[in-house]
Amino acid sequence: MPVEAGKAEAGTVWTVADVSEHVAAREELEWSASHDLLTGLGNRKLFEQQATRAMAARPATLPATVVMIDLDRFKPINDTAGHAAGDAMLKLVATAMTSRVRSTDLAVRLGGDEFALLLQNCSQDAALRIADNVREAISGTVLNWGSHRLQVGASLGVASLSASTESLTSWLQEADTACYAAKAEGRGMVRTAGMQSLKIVGGTQTVD
Repeated sequence: MPVEAGKAEAGTVWTVADVSEHVAAREELEWSASHDLLTGLGNRKLFEQQATRAMAARPATLPATVVMIDLDRFKPINDTAGHAAGDAMLKLVATAMTSRVRSTDLAVRLGGDEFALLLQNCSQDAALRIADNVREAISGTVLNWGSHRLQVGASLGVASLSASTESLTSWLQEADTACYAAKAEGRGMVRTAGMQSLKIVGGTQTVD
């Protein structure tokens, strides 16, 4: 601003403010609104936003697939070793998941011991391979906690987006139903919506 209005020769006073802290705080707030604070994965809100966009942009976004992941044998960890151990295991599971997906895939924690993947530009066959790799990584995760050696497994349900998929709810429900079926059939397996189950037995795959 001018030192004296109407007298440019008197000079100008400049004020400088450092807004880096404000910007960082705003970015942190935006990040926390779309991510799970414990694991660092995306959260349910981000997952549903991106899945909704994938549906709206059809057919350009096809093929796309949702994978629902429910941990097996997680509750006993909280019961026997405590919630701190449970939280540590969830962090390890998140790391295991992200180590087996593509850089373009979205991995999220929906809540509790439920996770999901949104795989865009991914055929069903490719989605099955990714899902099985994730299952294997989770099953191989070991948490040494005091005198306990803790492990979990995972049941996974896979559902592909199609031109006839009516809504986000129906798409996610297909994956949920497949995941429930995987747990009901013995756990530690991948099941595809509307198809035969893919069992994992001793590291080999067999189809019922």
